[in-house]
Amino acid sequence: MASYSCVIVDGESKAAEILLQEIQSLYSDIVIEASFIDATKAIQYLRNNKVDILFLDISMPQLDGFTFFQMVPHLEAQTIIITAHSEYAIEAFEFNLCGYILKPIKQASLSRAVDRARANLQVKRKTVFNTIHYGKISIPNNSSIYYVDSNAIIYFEGRERYTNIYLSNGEKLCSSYSLGTFKNIVKENTFVQIHRSYIINLTNVRMYERKGILIMNNNVEIPVSKSERAKLLQLFS
Repeated sequence: MASYSCVIVDGESKAAEILLQEIQSLYSDIVIEASFIDATKAIQYLRNNKVDILFLDISMPQLDGFTFFQMVPHLEAQTIIITAHSEYAIEAFEFNLCGYILKPIKQASLSRAVDRARANLQVKRKTVFNTIHYGKISIPNNSSIYYVDSNAIIYFEGRERYTNIYLSNGEKLCSSYSLGTFKNIVKENTFVQIHRSYIINLTNVRMYERKGILIMNNNVEIPVSKSERAKLLQLFS
């Protein structure tokens, strides 16, 4: 049976212990790898360890959950917020969460969020990462997988915990994969990362301005990092 690694980050030790017990009583396939009341120690752990599911308190003594996300921008864990504060719900869901659960925790709410996270992880594990089949790239979000012709992709734009994909037909897709994951997927094709937030399709470049700006076929201007400009020009030459 497949298992899922899990980390709990909660500023209240008693709340973290209650959550741990609830998870263990409900799911035999979830392994609690670590539990933190110190958010800074949790950040250090997550920078060095891959985790499937993260339970995060949005209001902690050291920092809030939004600052936490900024300090681990490439976090790919399925994240579930556990909090006593309902007023942050709308802002929190901009971070592509699996759930927003209010304390005291209700078992039904916990189960819905965890089941959603497990389903997302199952989809990810079935997706082939390092190949592109029949010229199409798999682009998963929280509920489905799009299969897109690689030539139709103009560029990838990395956000804090997800990626926007802009297509030649004007459509924009949003994926739960990080920009780093897409970099691995498209590394054998006509794509190149020109900035920490952008991977572009070379076949969809219209013009390069010497001040370090690429103009794509959809007329969007994309900055080129100084360290990547010479390499980009060499590719075109």
